[in-house]
Amino acid sequence: MCKDLKIENYNIFVGGDSYEKKGEIIQLECKDNYEDLPEKMFMIYNLISKTVVQRYNYFWKLDDDIQILSFECIERKKLFNSLQNSDYCGFEVIKYGGNREWHFDKCSTNSSWNTTPYTGNYPSWAEGGGSYLLSQKAINCFKGFKEYENLRQCHIYEDVAVAQHLLSFGIHPSEISPWSYEQVLKKDLYLTKT
Repeated sequence: MCKDLKIENYNIFVGGDSYEKKGEIIQLECKDNYEDLPEKMFMIYNLISKTVVQRYNYFWKLDDDIQILSFECIERKKLFNSLQNSDYCGFEVIKYGGNREWHFDKCSTNSSWNTTPYTGNYPSWAEGGGSYLLSQKAINCFKGFKEYENLRQCHIYEDVAVAQHLLSFGIHPSEISPWSYEQVLKKDLYLTKT
C-alpha cells in the first residue's frame, strides 16, 4: 500500500526471536499475538525514540488491516496541517471507557487474558484501529522504557496502554478535525461477515 501511494518512509514491525532489520521490515524481540500488542507498541516507540525520531515531525500508526485512501483524495497537506501541533491525535478519540472483555477469544489459547477482564483505568484514548499520529515529543516519552513485565501483566489493550503512558507525561489525545477516518482510510479489512 505504501509503495502504491509513493510513501517512502515507513516500516513494518513484526514480532520474533531477536531484533533484525531487512529493508522496511523490522523484527522485534517480542511475540506477535493479540495479548502481546502493548509490549510490541512500546518496543516500537522505544526503538523509534532511539533511532529516527528527529527526522520526522509525526509518526503515523497504522494497523495491518488498514488501507489509506489516495493522498490526492484527502489533500495530504491539509490533513497534516489540521494536526495543530497536537502531540497525540487520532481520527476517533474514545472518551469514556470500553468493553473490558473485548479481548476474550482473541488471545492465544494458553493466555490467561482469554478469561481475565481488563480491570485497569480507561483514560481518553485514540482508537488505534482508526489510526493515530504521535509527535516527536510523544515518541520520546517511550525512550528507555523497561517495565515490560508490568505492561504484560496489567495491559491487554495497546491503545489504552499508550494513552495511559502518554497521560503520565501530561499528553492527552485530540481528534484530527475536521477529518473522520472514513475520509482517510478503510479499516477492518480482514473482518468477514457471517
